[in-house]
Amino acid sequence: MAIAVLVVAASIRLYDLQLAPFHNDEGVNGWFTTNLVRTGIYRYDPANYHGPTLYYLALASETLIGLNAWALRLVPVFFGLVTIGLVLAMRRWIGAVGALAAAVLLAVSPGWVYFSRYFIHETLLVCFTVALVYFVARWRETSRTAFLMLAAATAALLFATKETAILTVAVLLIALGCLPLYDRLRGMQGGERPRRRAAGAEQTLDERILAAFGSGKVVVPLPLVGAIGVFVAVYVLLYSSFFTNWPKGLVDSFGSLAIWTTTGVQDQVHSIVTYLEWLVREELPILVLAVIGGLLAVLSGRSRFALFATLWAAGLFAAYSLIAYKTPWLALNFVVPMAIVAGYGIERMWRAWQGRRALVVGIVALAAVVSGYGAIRLSFFDYDVDTNPYVYAHTVRDVYRLVDDVAAEGRRLGTGTATPIVIMSPDYWPLPWYWRDDPKAGFYGQVTDTSEPIVLLRKDQEATMSTSFTSQYARRDEYTLRPGVQLVLYLRRS
Repeated sequence: MAIAVLVVAASIRLYDLQLAPFHNDEGVNGWFTTNLVRTGIYRYDPANYHGPTLYYLALASETLIGLNAWALRLVPVFFGLVTIGLVLAMRRWIGAVGALAAAVLLAVSPGWVYFSRYFIHETLLVCFTVALVYFVARWRETSRTAFLMLAAATAALLFATKETAILTVAVLLIALGCLPLYDRLRGMQGGERPRRRAAGAEQTLDERILAAFGSGKVVVPLPLVGAIGVFVAVYVLLYSSFFTNWPKGLVDSFGSLAIWTTTGVQDQVHSIVTYLEWLVREELPILVLAVIGGLLAVLSGRSRFALFATLWAAGLFAAYSLIAYKTPWLALNFVVPMAIVAGYGIERMWRAWQGRRALVVGIVALAAVVSGYGAIRLSFFDYDVDTNPYVYAHTVRDVYRLVDDVAAEGRRLGTGTATPIVIMSPDYWPLPWYWRDDPKAGFYGQVTDTSEPIVLLRKDQEATMSTSFTSQYARRDEYTLRPGVQLVLYLRRS
């Protein structure tokens, strides 16, 4: 059954992966990747304050497939599927039925499907977050050093993916710290009464660390030293561009936090309930089941992991709701842990309603149908329709007509992919990605003198053009780049 869920999840994500035009952010990321592929050089810039993991992973994909939209979008697709696999592996904490239900919800979640087909950092960020939680939980459960090392490497990848990793880790630590407080409030040792330690049993590594700090001794266990070394090695390698940008890239990685802080506290564009409204519209099955699962986790205290996941989901939801800056893909950070909590709720229903398990199956099936319909509608039909809250300033499909018309003019002129194009519009992303093979495409972003055969303006620039320009160039057609941005194509009359 788990394999069937993964097959369905992969199919819906891989089908016609190049259908939607590149979003602005995808165009920028595609341009960075193009430069990395062609020059072998990547320099982290805090002004572009997302980390390098996406580009290096895309480089690996490009090596196998080529420099195209399919290869680049395959990266988030892969990590979206890995996330579902990690959720399935959480069956040891939320139950086999619960893990399967959570995986089903993520397989057809409109947001998780749509943005898994988006060449941006968010899917990787969420995947590394889930992996970090999984490896830390396994380490605490088994005390095996291998899990600690994997957790350290994953944490480094998390921080090397996007600056908001610091917010994610802060929420995870707060959630972990709230567990003892929950225990005190319930007047017991834990959500589940812990088994007594056998006489002479060895302490776990985290217990030894706490004991060392509590006694005032400066004792750092060797595995912890190794974990710190793994974290530093991965972090430094990526931000220094494998020591080709040392030490500037490493220093700049800390400068991005100041930029993100400025972005995060700007004037509120949306209300504090915006994410809740978006969840109700697009992720209602996950939202409802997560509320049920969360209440069961808090009220029963039977599963500390479910309680932790509830705090994780609620903490990130609250944090992103309070922050002024809002984009729909940020919702993935709490949608995924919400699905885990929802799965726990399904598991509890499955165990409690032994004589009515068909009803539980029906609930999951209904949730899958509702979400699946939304995912298919969004990813394959309304992918550029901005009435959907997940479609955020997206490039509309009309851009394909513009690219085709310019290509046709290049064939007419006999210049092919080396056709001189002057782009005067200040709004032009993701066009650099689409014209990445044209060395004579110039992106000026403002009106400039030219005699080249093709000129692209923003519509409001037409009134500023000189009479000599209008006498030399003929207006070919008008195109919508994205809502509110109209471009006009001019061709030289001669």
